[in-house]
Amino acid sequence: MSLFEEKFFVDRERKLRGFEKLLQPATRQSVMLIEAAEKMGKTWLIIKMQRICQTIAAGAPAARIDFRNPLDMLKLTDHLGLIRLLRDRLEQPEYFAQLNMVINRVTANQSAASPGSRHLAALAEQIQKVFTLAELERFARFSDVEFENLEGTTLFSKCFSLVGYYFRRQTLPDLILRLSQERSAVNWQPFADRILTTPVMTEAESITAVTDQNLRLVGVSEAEQQHAERQINEAFFQCLAALLADKRQVVLLFDAYEAAPEEA
Repeated sequence: MSLFEEKFFVDRERKLRGFEKLLQPATRQSVMLIEAAEKMGKTWLIIKMQRICQTIAAGAPAARIDFRNPLDMLKLTDHLGLIRLLRDRLEQPEYFAQLNMVINRVTANQSAASPGSRHLAALAEQIQKVFTLAELERFARFSDVEFENLEGTTLFSKCFSLVGYYFRRQTLPDLILRLSQERSAVNWQPFADRILTTPVMTEAESITAVTDQNLRLVGVSEAEQQHAERQINEAFFQCLAALLADKRQVVLLFDAYEAAPEEA
C-alpha cells in the first residue's frame, strides 16, 4: 500500500478544492491554516498541494518545509537558516541575487560579495544615512526619477534601487553631482570612484557572481542581529515580489508549524 494512498484521505478533498481556488489569478494574497490531530493526513495534504503547484499552467514555485524533518531542522538553526531554506526550495536562483548580496554583507564577509554589488550597496547605505524617505522621494522627483518605480518600501531598498537606476544607465556621475549639491557635507566622489573602477559585468555574470557564501551571523550584539535580520527579510521579500510579478503565484508550505524552533 502506498504511503500516500489517496482513498484514505477523501475527507480532505474540500481543502484541496479550496487550495486550488487560492491559486486562481483573481486571488492575490491568502493564508490557509489546516488544523488536525497527529497522523490525520496533514503531511499527505501538503505534499498533494505541492504537486498541484507543479501541474498548473507554467508551474507555481512552491517551497515546502517540514519542521519535524531532521534534515530540514539541521538547516533551521536560526532565522537566516529559514530564509536560505525557503530560497533554495523555491528553486529560482536568478531572482535571489540581491538577497545573496545582503546576506554576504551582513555576515561580516563583505569581500565575499561581488565587488560591484558591494560598492553599490555602500553608496546606498551612505544615502540612507543622510536622507529620510520623504527627502529621498523629493530628491528623486527633482531628478526626474519615478520614486514609485523604485523597488522596495523601506529607505535602504529605495536607496539601493536609486543607485542601481543610475548605474544601469551609466549616469552615475549625474547622481553623484546631485548628491553633492543636496548633501555637500558628505564626500561622495570616493563612492563613485570605487564603483566606476570595478570591471563591469553583464547581468548574467553579476547574477552568477553574487552567490551566498553560507556564512553565519556570529559575534554580533542582539541589536546588530535584529538589524541584520531586518535587512535580510527586506531583501528576501523584495526578491519574492519580483518572482511573484513574473510567476503570478508563489506558494510557501509549512508542515508541523507548531514544531518550528523559536530561532526561526
